[in-house]
Order: sequence, then C-alpha cells, then structure tokens
Amino acid sequence: MKVNIFDYYDENTENLLQSLKTAKLPRKSLFVHYNGRLPKDAMSPFTFFTGLKETNTQGLFFNRVAVPTFYDIIVGGANSARIQNGMRTVGLITFRSEGYRVVDNVTWFSKEDGDTVVRKDWYNISGDRYATTYFKDGEQYATRYFKDGQPVITENHRSGIIELRYQDKTYDFANITAFFVFFLQEAKINALDIVINSLSYPLFIAHTLHNEKTTLFWQEPLGDDVPGNMVAELENQTSFKQIIFSDESQLKFVSDRYPDTKVKLTYLSNIGEFARKTKYRHQAFVLTNSDDLRGLDEILTALPDLKVTVAAFTEMSKKLLEQGDKYPNLSLLPNFAPREVHLELEKADIYLDINAGGKVANVLRYAYQNHMIILTDQDVKAGKYKSLVYDGTNALIADLTALLSDKTVWDDKLRQMISQNGPVSTATNYRKLLR
Repeated sequence: MKVNIFDYYDENTENLLQSLKTAKLPRKSLFVHYNGRLPKDAMSPFTFFTGLKETNTQGLFFNRVAVPTFYDIIVGGANSARIQNGMRTVGLITFRSEGYRVVDNVTWFSKEDGDTVVRKDWYNISGDRYATTYFKDGEQYATRYFKDGQPVITENHRSGIIELRYQDKTYDFANITAFFVFFLQEAKINALDIVINSLSYPLFIAHTLHNEKTTLFWQEPLGDDVPGNMVAELENQTSFKQIIFSDESQLKFVSDRYPDTKVKLTYLSNIGEFARKTKYRHQAFVLTNSDDLRGLDEILTALPDLKVTVAAFTEMSKKLLEQGDKYPNLSLLPNFAPREVHLELEKADIYLDINAGGKVANVLRYAYQNHMIILTDQDVKAGKYKSLVYDGTNALIADLTALLSDKTVWDDKLRQMISQNGPVSTATNYRKLLR
C-alpha cells in the first residue's frame, strides 16, 4: 500500500497533502501523533484504538467548558480565556487556530498555587475531550487517551513507555515507534511505498519496517549543516529512495556536499495552493494587534486610489482612529471577529504586511492562499512566509505604484513572490517522481 506517515497534521503537512491531491496521487495518510484534527480518511494509532471520530468541525465553544458553579469564564484576548473563581485564576482555555473561540485545551492550576499546572484537558475539532495530560512539579509526566470516558492509552512522558488496553489485554510498548508498528499490524496496513516529511518518528518507523522505498519531502529550514539523520541516509542508503526539496537552494546545498550519494535528490514546489485567482483590485487589507503600521500615512497619501482596510480583534488606539478620520481611503474595523477574516481577504488582492509585533491568526498564510500580493516592510517581517520584502516605505510605494498601474507588472511581482524558492512545479512533475 502507498502511504504517507506524518508526525503531526501541521501547515507543512497540509501543503504536501494539497499538492498530492492536486497531482491526483491518492495515498493513505497516517499520523504518528494526534492533536485534535486529521484530514478526511486519515488515521492515527490514537484514533484507531480509541475509536475516536471527528463527526463535525464545529468544536467546543469556549463558554461550553464545564466549570463548577459560580466560576466565571472571561475572554482574555484573541487566543484564550480565563476560568475565574472570584479574583483567582483557576484555569486557562486556549483556542484552536481553526474556528472562532473553539477550545483546543483547558489548563487547570493547583488550588494552593495559581501558577502551578496540574492538568491539561485536550479537545478535538468536534469538541470531544480525547486526552488529559497530568503534571507534577510543573512537568508533564503522563497523558491518557480515552474511549467512552475510560483510559485506553497511557503515554509516560518520563520513560517513553506507552501502555495500551486493547481487546481485553494490556500491551506495553517501549516507544512511539513500536506502538505505531503494532497499529499497522492491527489495522492491516502493509506500508510498501512511504512518503514522509520528518526525520523523526516517520523515519524511525520506515527503518523498523526495513522499507527501502521511502521518499522524504524536506520542507524545513536547513541552517548551516545537513541534519544528522539525513546525512546517515546520504552516506549509507538504507530507507530513502529520494529526497524532494521545496527550496532549490537547499537542493544545491545538499547536492554539492554529497555528490556521490545513491539517494536521488530533486525539487518540487507546492502546487494547488490557491483558492482563487487575483482580480487586480486596488484594495488592500491589514490585520494587526498594534497601531505601529510602518509607512501607513505615506502609503495612503501617495496612493489615494488604493483602498486600505485595517482590522483588529480589539479596540483601536487614538492614533489609528485619527488616521481613519484623516484619510478617506482608509477603513477601520475595530473589535473585528476572527471568523470574518476570510471574508475580508476575499474582498482584497493586496496584503500590506506593515504591522509591528506578532502576525495575527495565520492571516499571512490565508492571504497567500487567496493569491494576494503580499508587501512586507523588512523591519516587521516575522516567519518563513513568502512575500515581497522592502527596505523602507519608499521602495514599497514605488513597486506598489507600478503594479497598480500595470497588470503585467502585477503578474510579474506575483510570480516573483510565488517562485522565490524555485520554479513552480506541475502535477506532471509530481507524477513522474511518485508513481
């Protein structure tokens, strides 16, 4: 069977699955860990042995968390809410990145010490409590996964041992790898052709299975050195058939250092990334938690035909409100609901990444998926997202003026942004390497 084995369902994995789907390369997706959400038809040993099903994607709304009588739940920002007993904080609700104020986990504090964590309850995208992590002296020591309210899997974080209660028997596994291999046996999955995107447990599993047809998609930064587990395969091919890089410079870096490796080294970009095509509208969007928007006055003055919308999940400062009164091409959305982000992004074709501080609610990822051209002031850039980066507002305004005046320039700049890690691949490129 052709399978994907991934550590977690994260952004890199989501991008890879979208590429494989676009290339029409069906594979069974298996996940070593479970963090409350899986793609359709995917499996994890934690969902297999607990029978957990994601029946919907509505989640548990924060005010539905069960708390004792007279306790209050108070929203403390865009990402969390506090559970209060009078003036004392007894718990912290952390929201999932998907949905609006949907619960990811609830941390409970000691009755004697409001800073000491004693327990953390985990909820999935359907709103079910699927696991609880227990703490002692500030450190986690065990996580239990439940079926019908009873613990089925216990992961000991100190020893690494996993205990499984299954079919009236109790099994002890020395580590996650052994647990996962048992899951493959019980699920009757014969993993012959494997795709992974991690040098951690997925690689350990491939080694344990003695699989020689493993493809590694490398989607992470490399730094100054090639990772040790990759070096081991490059020098003594055991499991890897090929390594596919998402950045051509990384491919060259590794190829130059290991010219005699028997592992095939090649490149593919993500494909199928965009939910829509640009409409070339002179409409820009900014989502911020700060009123420090680099060059906003200059942009609004230099480009009066550019309509800019600035949104924030909180109240806005006097500074921003005064800018809203001053510039007719600026619209402000204070107390903006997170669930409205996608709607606003669909109305714009330019994203101005000019706000200092943290980037809010994965907005840059969503902007990219909406085929928006993202213009970044280099002083506020944070993260690995693709954008056009400028040394100062004048340079940004110059390019913005040019692309607003000419769709050909717009297309060129958009292409430059998308292909900065290498040329855009096709479904045919994927099928040649993976069929």
